[in-house]
Amino acid sequence: MTTTSATGGDAWYDNISVYSSDYEPATFTPGASVEANHDLLDGLRENDFDVEDAQYSAGLATLIIVFLVAGLLACCLIPCLYKCLGTSRQERLRERMQFGKQTHYGGNIFMVLASVAAIASAAGAIWGLERADSGLTNIEDSTQNMATDMLTILNLADDTSVALDEVTASYEALQESVDGCDNGAILSSLLDAFDINSLTASVQAEIDGVSEDNFGELADDVQAISDAVSDTEGARKGLLWPVLILSLVFTAFFVAISVSTYQCVAFGHRDCAPASCCINPCTIFVAVVIWICAALAVSLSALTGDFCIDPDTNANDLITDNTDGEIADLITYYTGDCTSENAAVDAIIAAQEVAVPIIQSVVPTLYQLEEACSDLAEPVQTLDNSLESFWTILEDAGELSSCENLNGLYQAAVYDELCKDLPEGLLGFWVSCAFLTVLLLILVIQWGRMLRQQTTEEDASTAEAMNRQRAGWLNGSRRFSSIALEALKNRLKSPCGS
Repeated sequence: MTTTSATGGDAWYDNISVYSSDYEPATFTPGASVEANHDLLDGLRENDFDVEDAQYSAGLATLIIVFLVAGLLACCLIPCLYKCLGTSRQERLRERMQFGKQTHYGGNIFMVLASVAAIASAAGAIWGLERADSGLTNIEDSTQNMATDMLTILNLADDTSVALDEVTASYEALQESVDGCDNGAILSSLLDAFDINSLTASVQAEIDGVSEDNFGELADDVQAISDAVSDTEGARKGLLWPVLILSLVFTAFFVAISVSTYQCVAFGHRDCAPASCCINPCTIFVAVVIWICAALAVSLSALTGDFCIDPDTNANDLITDNTDGEIADLITYYTGDCTSENAAVDAIIAAQEVAVPIIQSVVPTLYQLEEACSDLAEPVQTLDNSLESFWTILEDAGELSSCENLNGLYQAAVYDELCKDLPEGLLGFWVSCAFLTVLLLILVIQWGRMLRQQTTEEDASTAEAMNRQRAGWLNGSRRFSSIALEALKNRLKSPCGS
């Protein structure tokens, strides 16, 4: 607040002045995340923000559908791609029998990289959700503060009336005390010259010009926004957070299972395959849930991106569509450049312009009366305190209703949170969720390949055992035939056999 001294002293009344400020609202520049969200499916949907336009709402629904269809195609194409690149069981067995046991380093490395990427994607999704959640919490706080300040302004007329009544009562008590002084007649004439009645009447008339209905309606609208954001806390903390934390834990568990499966394959252990009957369905279920969450986040990302391309205009249009008159002027003033008409601020400033010169002329004279009559110390101090309390109410009203305060809260809620932290968080959330879903599908398929590799090793071991058994039979048969043939030859060579 600007400070000007009338008497050169250090008392409170020396430092009061009509509120003035050189505050200039900042200009919002959309960030990269806002532009990316705004451009989602640009050309296939209407991205000019208008929540009451059916075509715009249909575009957001189309965005969700396209994202879900893309997920369905990914679920179909990724397994087909693996199927095309893979080999049949007979072919794997033939290669195993021909070339012997092999270590598939490429597949193993790919499994490790996919696992690390899945964990990183889950962590990225949690980071995005935390950033978006923090943004919503800050929006709730800022709008709550705006509503509270507006309600304070709403009570200004009543608060001022009470304060002025105290000033009048203190003034009348001082008048009665003056009569008891030795020079009471002179002091009374000086006291009667004080323009207290002008102060109370003029100030109250100006304050009554602050429209309670307009500020009350605007405060209700802002409070409704704060309540709506608060209502999402249950869904955020009760649904999304558990899903994401579960996905991260599940991904880590899946990596551990994959490692144990690899050990089974590498060291020839058996009985690794039965676990797939539970792991595969669970993995697919988690992937589907994550993808659905991502689809909803995509729609919210597009919505915030469309709004934040021009937040001031969109906020003004959104709130003033069903309002007119002074409340529309209030909204335009606090969301714009603070240069338009604002009857409430003008009334408060006018009241301060009336109060400042009267207070700065009356209060110093009061202490001159006290010097002339020591019995006036207490009533003078009481009147001084009443005037100071009155001015504090008027001063706070000027600061609370100022564009610097309410536009600052508006910018904190819209510029810093709604159009910065929230879009960045949503973008990071759904991109990470999309990668996580694809990586989980890849891990499931790659894990299946590892299990099939184990099956091939088991088939090869069985075939090798059968071959060894068959070879033993053949060797035994050949030895028996050789012995029998040798015995026959010896018999033919003997004299008895000739």
